[in-house]
Amino acid sequence: MIEGIITSLKGSLRDSYQDYANFHIGENAEIWIVADGATNAKDSGEFISLFCASLLGSLLSWGDRLAVKHVPDAINMTHEKIKRRFICAKGSFLLLFIDKKTDVQHCFYLGDCRVGQVMDGAITWHTQPHSLPLALGALDEQQLCLHPQRHVVFRQLTARRLEKPDYRQLSLDLSLPVVLATDGFWCNHPAELPDELSSEALSTHLNGQKNTSDDMTIVIRRHPNDNGATLS
Repeated sequence: MIEGIITSLKGSLRDSYQDYANFHIGENAEIWIVADGATNAKDSGEFISLFCASLLGSLLSWGDRLAVKHVPDAINMTHEKIKRRFICAKGSFLLLFIDKKTDVQHCFYLGDCRVGQVMDGAITWHTQPHSLPLALGALDEQQLCLHPQRHVVFRQLTARRLEKPDYRQLSLDLSLPVVLATDGFWCNHPAELPDELSSEALSTHLNGQKNTSDDMTIVIRRHPNDNGATLS
C-alpha cells in the first residue's frame, strides 16, 4: 500500500498561492505531479493549475489501458487545449509516472521542480533544475540554492509555445519515501525533511524554513509509517 501527502505554504512575498500538486495511485500506474507558476507573468498560477489538472484528467481517461506512452501526447493536447486562454503565463512542472508492473519510473519535466529520494531526513535529488546557475556551471547544491539568479529559468512551460519536456528514467528506491518539490522548498540549503513524515510535522517543518518568501510545496510518496529511516 502506498500513500501520498501534500503539504504547502504560501510565500510571504506572494499575493496568492501559485503552486500545484496532485497524485493518483491506480492498480497499474501511479502519477505524481508538482508545479509552480511564475511570479512575474500574469495568470501563471491559474495556467499551471489548469494545465496540470487537465493533464491528469486526460491520462486517467485511459483507465486500465493507461501507459507511459500516453504521456507525451497528453501533454501536447492539454497545452493546445488551454494555451489561448493564457498569453503570457508560464511556470514549471514535473510529472513522475511509475509503472507498477515493473516499478520503472518515468520523469517528464520543464523548469525547476525536482524529485528526490528521502533517507534519514536527507534528500538526494534525482533531477536538476533548468535554472541559470546550472547553465553557468554551478557544481553543487549550495551553489544552485544560493546563487542570486536562482529564479532565472531557461526552460519552462509557457502558454505561448510548448517546449518538449525533458525525460529521464529514474532509479529511485521505491521502498523508501520519494519527494517532489517546488523551488521554494529545495532552495533552503540543505533541503531536509523531519524524522516524522506526517502532514502535521511537514507543515511545521515548512513554516520553520529560513526562506519563506516563495511558495513551497512538497509531495511525499511513502509506505504508511515509513519515514525513510535506515535500520541499525
